[in-house]
Amino acid sequence: MDTPTVALHICFRATDFLGGVYMNNTTDVELAAVDCDHAITVELKHDDTLSEETGAFMQCALLYTTVGGQRRLRVHNLSLNCSSQLMELVKSCETDSLINFFAKSAYRAILKQPLKSVREILVNQTAHMLACYRKNCASPSAASQLILPETMKVFPVYMNSLMRTAPLVGSTELSTDDHDRAHQRLAVMAMGVEDTQPLLYPRLIPLHNMELEGEAVPSPLRCSEDRLSDGGAFLLENGHALFLWLGQACPPELIQGLFNLPSLAHLQPNTVRNARRLPSPSN
Repeated sequence: MDTPTVALHICFRATDFLGGVYMNNTTDVELAAVDCDHAITVELKHDDTLSEETGAFMQCALLYTTVGGQRRLRVHNLSLNCSSQLMELVKSCETDSLINFFAKSAYRAILKQPLKSVREILVNQTAHMLACYRKNCASPSAASQLILPETMKVFPVYMNSLMRTAPLVGSTELSTDDHDRAHQRLAVMAMGVEDTQPLLYPRLIPLHNMELEGEAVPSPLRCSEDRLSDGGAFLLENGHALFLWLGQACPPELIQGLFNLPSLAHLQPNTVRNARRLPSPSN
């Protein structure tokens, strides 16, 4: 079976490709297989001034062979608006896409550079972006005041979480073996934007207010210690792992309904045989 190939022919240059891909040249991206969970991040640069009237156009062609042996070509077209005003650019900024790019860039860089250097680059890039916004878009304010654009308020949180992930933390700071680091690095390299977001900012779901027999999942809360309560039960998930947090004053009927146990004192954190709904409970 031929390997899928992605070819990009655009009005400005694709300077870098990030993902679980193989490239025999500077333009064609080859993959062993393509599925809905695989994503490629592309860095684009332009040398000439883009037109605000006509915008920018991109076309991506995917050449692949189906499992039935049929050769197919899928073409994606994208039209983007352009602006010469930095404020307009910041208003359209997608923080989730930015952190996906920085995560893949950092995870690739650690194969050739020391961890300390990679972490310093991430910090400097974040500071440079926010300094440019402060200088060119924000109103004059005290030098010590942190100014963040509305669309990037959580970007420093994402970046801080990224630098605390296993591949970017030294062995003396995190007790994770090399296999776990390699697994997470390869997983993130193939992740799309929607998967990177919960990995770096997990979803905190309150379980104590939901009906045990119901199917509706409560809306996630802001992932903060302030949102936890002694009388609640919360599920923390990032797309790869589940953590169940139970407060000391968690209602006995909730423990009975979830684990078939009379109280929280009878629950063993590493025991799963008594769990009805959650396969891996832990305190």
